[in-house]
Amino acid sequence: MKIKTMFVLVIFLLFSFIFAEAGGNQRPAWKGKVETENGVKVIKNPKSPLYPAGIFHLEEELCLGKAEGKEAYLFSKINGLDVDDDGNLYVLDYRSSQVRVFDDRGVFLRAIGRKGQGPGEMEMPVFVQLEPSGELAVFDYLRRNLITFSLDGKYLRQSRTRESFVPFRIDRQGNIVGSVSLAPPPIGGRELKKYFLTKDQPLVIAREDQDKNRQKTEMAIAKPTLACAVSPQGKIVWGRSDDYELRILDPQGAPIHFIQKKHDLLPFSERDRKFYQDEYADWIRAGGKLVFPDHFPAFMDICVDAEERIFVKTYQRIEGTADGRYFDIFDSDGKYLAKVPIRANLDHGSVWKKNKLYTIETDSAGNPVVRRYGVHWEFPR
Repeated sequence: MKIKTMFVLVIFLLFSFIFAEAGGNQRPAWKGKVETENGVKVIKNPKSPLYPAGIFHLEEELCLGKAEGKEAYLFSKINGLDVDDDGNLYVLDYRSSQVRVFDDRGVFLRAIGRKGQGPGEMEMPVFVQLEPSGELAVFDYLRRNLITFSLDGKYLRQSRTRESFVPFRIDRQGNIVGSVSLAPPPIGGRELKKYFLTKDQPLVIAREDQDKNRQKTEMAIAKPTLACAVSPQGKIVWGRSDDYELRILDPQGAPIHFIQKKHDLLPFSERDRKFYQDEYADWIRAGGKLVFPDHFPAFMDICVDAEERIFVKTYQRIEGTADGRYFDIFDSDGKYLAKVPIRANLDHGSVWKKNKLYTIETDSAGNPVVRRYGVHWEFPR
């Protein structure tokens, strides 16, 4: 009888261990829900993410840009960058109106373009992108020119647009998603548009109203605004930061699905007030006034990686840093994966390529630099 009892106990403990191991290796279940509203699928996420922050981290590999030395490595202001399949970097320097090309080790190779008003010359370049055709596109905001070069730097052609805008991305068909400013600050306001090669009129995706009652000496801090990014597949991701909802559109502007997430409003503290007073000290000394909110908006910016995951930059600071923020990460289906601290300047202009992240940042002395990070994911098996 004792032997039989011991046998049953051993079997029970063995199966308990097996089930515990199996349960420990299972991925957690998503606790959101999917509904259809006005014919559009809406993914509704809870406050808590699926995974802990440790599933994602970055490791710095390269910093490109110096405070002094050879001119090719000195940047005045970096207005854009892109990276080819070999890891070569194409960095758009504002003051010299050049695209400077570096290899994957950060060694300068050549410069493309120059300042001026002639063919292939630029006055205010604000965007650069490598196109699937193997050509390089640069947009000159001041002259409303989309200029195309070969990758070895030869000027090929240019086309003039009807209005000045800041492009987010050129899709595979040559259509462009861009942002149009309606007025300078503090009145502000802007429109998100998609410009089609085959249509005269662009598609207005969203509009941010102007603040016509704002005095010229006033500046609204942390004001809700439009955020937008375009995925490598041409999907348009945008949202108004006064609420936590992201709208995912196909390349033609039709809705695919919306993403919502429950969240708590982040209070605007005295520490935040002091931070912005220091940031805009010159403005205040010149007679300007800062207008502070009671709470921060739901988010700051949006970025989409090469796997169509969405990174939403929040206003929550990483303790001990001035610019480091927490990001909410969603998978391509809209499910809330994780909330992670990221010190890199990750925004809609960052580039993801072959498990690398390329960002435009400033060093400790305030000089513009480009950084490359290795990207590491550690999902539970």
